[in-house]
Amino acid sequence: MEYGSESDSWAYRFDGELNIANRGLMEFQEMLKCDERFLYHLLSLSQEGNFKVGRFALISADEVVIAHTNPAEYREFISNPRNEALRSRIMVIPVPYNLRVDDEVKIYEKLIRESEMEVHLAPFVLKAAAIFSVLSRLKESKKKPLDLRQKMKLYNGEEIEGYTQEDLRELRKEFPEEGMEGVDPRFVLNRLSRALVLSPQPCLTPLEVLKALKEGIEEEPGWSGETKERLLNFVYWAKEEYDAFAERELRQALLPSHGELAQTLFQAYLDQVEAYLHGNNRRDPLTGKDIPPDEGFMRSLEEEIGVTEISRKAFREEIYLKFSS
Repeated sequence: MEYGSESDSWAYRFDGELNIANRGLMEFQEMLKCDERFLYHLLSLSQEGNFKVGRFALISADEVVIAHTNPAEYREFISNPRNEALRSRIMVIPVPYNLRVDDEVKIYEKLIRESEMEVHLAPFVLKAAAIFSVLSRLKESKKKPLDLRQKMKLYNGEEIEGYTQEDLRELRKEFPEEGMEGVDPRFVLNRLSRALVLSPQPCLTPLEVLKALKEGIEEEPGWSGETKERLLNFVYWAKEEYDAFAERELRQALLPSHGELAQTLFQAYLDQVEAYLHGNNRRDPLTGKDIPPDEGFMRSLEEEIGVTEISRKAFREEIYLKFSS
């Protein structure tokens, strides 16, 4: 049966969010963007356990309200003395941005799947963008002598010489608010879209994405010059990580076709290591003169696989014992 307009005395509607969520849970997105008058209903709900519906008495309510906002709006909200009553009834749960590169890549993959973007992504495209994003969210440690890139790799589960899982736990405790600031995934996705629009083919390369990020930073009106300089530096760091990745991939691709050369280099390395460990000189095949072990040659190969200056002697001893017999 229908009764005229909503102002009719027989008409009523109990389809508001607070009413529907009674005896349950309500998710309130962007709470602090709503009309301020609605917040008074939340105050009544949190304080008295009821809320008001037009033309009816107070309705008893037993529910949980989970609200979303961003740090800037929340700081503005709590700075207003008129909001003190509601502020004291809010339990704040900080939700920082992701700080693991591999997980950040998964976020981009999900956003791309849900979008209408039809694009082929070259290897390392999303990882380059993720490295930039995560670096923008990290803070320089004051307790540990490591740079942001080392810290990023530790957070991502990679091994860094001289650091253990205990060091990682200390780093996480140093800045409890870490991740609350920095570049958000939407900025990166917008720059991916921009790069795709400008690309002559439906394929994105890491260099195209990094260029799009650089241009996006320079065009962003809300960032200070200091912030832009800092973020541009992270773009260059991401480019260096990509260069290292490309070099490793190229070496791995070429190595099978140069197996004989690799074996020759390895044998020459073993000869140099033997002379080094026994304190002997080697005879130069061209001049016939005795020469000391070629430290530069050995280090050039060891650095390629991450052997540090400190651990070189132990590494050489282990290699010699394994392959000399």
